Amino acid sequence: GGNYGWSIVEGRQPVNTHFERGPTPILPPTVDHPHSESASITGGEFYYGKRLPTLADQYVYGDYETG
Repeated sequence: GGNYGWSIVEGRQPVNTHFERGPTPILPPTVDHPHSESASITGGEFYYGKRLPTLADQYVYGDYETG
């Protein structure tokens, strides 16, 4: 597990800039959404089904706050 900056940043968005940073660098996220789009992206999985070919091999996830 790397240092992803919680609770100083959420993704690339600063949230508690007055908190002291740890001794290791904060690793940036692979994907980042502003809070105007989402608030709590929680888990997900890769889609390997056949019924929705546009989602094949894509990581599908949801947002706890917005659905």
